[in-house]
Amino acid sequence: MKQRRESDSYNIELNQSTYDILSLIFEFKIASSTHVTRFFYQEDYQRYMYMKLRRMWQAGFLESFRHGPDLGKPLYYLLSERGLKALNLVLQAGGFG
Repeated sequence: MKQRRESDSYNIELNQSTYDILSLIFEFKIASSTHVTRFFYQEDYQRYMYMKLRRMWQAGFLESFRHGPDLGKPLYYLLSERGLKALNLVLQAGGFG
């Protein structure tokens, strides 16, 4: 797992798109930014999705890892304990809206 530094902390708004991403990663257990982009958006959103997932990782909602050598291998994400708690809170509240 890639370790988060204290200086990496980031506050992210828990909105519908964040909830959707947490739910998708929970359902599939792991996902790369390419997987999430293809599920929700068109291919041209790849950079946006990479940044969104990075911010979610920085905020502690996701954990990340690479499988194999770093060069050319995608970064995979899975829910952290904090992400799972946030997802459960939303589900218990009946979702957004």
